[in-house]
Amino acid sequence: MKLTTKGLLLICIPVAVQVVIVVTFASLLWRAQTFAAHEAHAKEIISECDKVILDGFQIARKVLNLGGETEPITDEELRGLEQHSATIQNQLSEDGMSKEASEISQVLNNFSDLLVRVRLQQQSASGPHHTFENDIFKIVESLVGKFSGVISVVNDQQLEDITKRKQLEDLTSRLLFTTVALCIVLTIGLAYFAYNSLRRPLIRMSANAKRMSMRLPLELMPIQGNDELAQLDHLFHEVNDSVNDAFERELNLITQAADVVCSIDERGILINANPYTSLLLKFEEDELKGASIFDLVSTADCAKVDSLFQSGTKSGTTCVEEVQMVTKDKTVIETAWSIIWSKSDKSFFCVMHDITERKQLERLKQDFIAMISHDLRTPLMSLNSSFELVESGAVGAVPAEAQPQLARAIKNTEHLIDLVNDLLDFEKLEAGRMEFELVDSSLMDIFEQSIGMVESLASAKNITISVEKCDYWCAVDSRKILQVMINLLSNALKHAPEASTIEIKTRALGDKVEVSVHDSGAGVPEEFSRSIFSPFEQVADDPHAKFGTGLGLAICKLIIEGQGGSIGVRPSDFNQGSGFWFTVSRCT
Repeated sequence: MKLTTKGLLLICIPVAVQVVIVVTFASLLWRAQTFAAHEAHAKEIISECDKVILDGFQIARKVLNLGGETEPITDEELRGLEQHSATIQNQLSEDGMSKEASEISQVLNNFSDLLVRVRLQQQSASGPHHTFENDIFKIVESLVGKFSGVISVVNDQQLEDITKRKQLEDLTSRLLFTTVALCIVLTIGLAYFAYNSLRRPLIRMSANAKRMSMRLPLELMPIQGNDELAQLDHLFHEVNDSVNDAFERELNLITQAADVVCSIDERGILINANPYTSLLLKFEEDELKGASIFDLVSTADCAKVDSLFQSGTKSGTTCVEEVQMVTKDKTVIETAWSIIWSKSDKSFFCVMHDITERKQLERLKQDFIAMISHDLRTPLMSLNSSFELVESGAVGAVPAEAQPQLARAIKNTEHLIDLVNDLLDFEKLEAGRMEFELVDSSLMDIFEQSIGMVESLASAKNITISVEKCDYWCAVDSRKILQVMINLLSNALKHAPEASTIEIKTRALGDKVEVSVHDSGAGVPEEFSRSIFSPFEQVADDPHAKFGTGLGLAICKLIIEGQGGSIGVRPSDFNQGSGFWFTVSRCT
């Protein structure tokens, strides 16, 4: 049963019962009012009868000279007698005694006619006088008899009405008590129905919610039925199962993670940690419980950890720091900490990743770069100088058949030197060790210098480089921006077809200036528009790829971003050209 139906039952049943009770008591009240009206009507009939009898005796008294003096009958007395006669006739007719009303009316009419004759005789000064005593006594006797019969009938009806009214009062009393009892029973029944249908399910769901918040299993079975509360309870159980599954997966993930996952209080005491912590630091789990994190950190980094805790507490954001930790056997390991303060738990949640191998690789990389710088670049430059010296004929004439091989050797050594220089530049830029000297520079001067640097390559392919005149001045490291422009123009010259045009364009973008280099070569496919700026990334099947180091665009990206700009390429279909662009800050 739906909640809407249950609600309608809780509302409609009491309303329907109240309507029945009101209608029943209204009917009883109407019957009581009917009895009261009938009783009042009977009293009016008896009162009129008494008045008629009293008026009749008063008139008879005058006629029969019972008071000692003869008084004339007035018109008012006759009219009063006629009015009483009409009133009694109407009342009796309304009460269903038309026959008695007709008989009484006939007697009263005869009495009235007799009184008229008596009055005429009283007014006559001469002539014979008749005595009407016998007639008056007969009429009065007949009138009293008729009225006595009417009063007897009315009294019988009153007695019957009194009996019925008594029965009505008893019925009303019984109905009143029955109605009160029915309302009490109905109220208790509806309250029990509401408790079972509404309150009990809510209490059960509240208990389940409390158990769920305490991570306890839900002992109560789902509510049976198909109403909204039952559906909500089923959904609640499903959510609880999903939460338990997610919690179990998260717990398994933390437990099986190859990182230290732990919580630390504000004093630096370990509250709990996953099993990998013991494996990494070589302590037993019991030894780690309650241990101070500062005992597990190298002495040189204790101040760093303390500062990390303070900044994490104040900022409320995730803090990242590299910290050296010490194992039980005094081995130093490099770790990267990611730590955040939880206000609700009053503790730090920390993930520590072992970066010892990465640090070793970085040191090997530094050693490799140093080796390239000192042990490879210097011999290559010396070898290139020797080749150029031999080619110039300074040490003697070079045989004609040896000149192609000598030129190829010079070109290969130059290529190796460029590769070494690019590697060194890339390493410095990536490590953030390269400093930029930002000065106000004219973009047009940089464009002209870069065009001059690649002019020989452009002439070899009969390619024209056009540049829009501009007067933008930007705060840049002009030498590095020149390197970016030369790299972009060199790439454009490699891919542009012969006798084509390369365009250099500029436009203002707020406080930035966008510089773009457009060619009509093969273009860059959309899927390579982002990865092409990664180290050693080149477009597949590019015939010119073998002539590059794969670091040029990566170096351009680091140079531009190091000066607060951005760089990219507009995707294009193949053989529709490409547009490499970068932004630099304008001078204010």
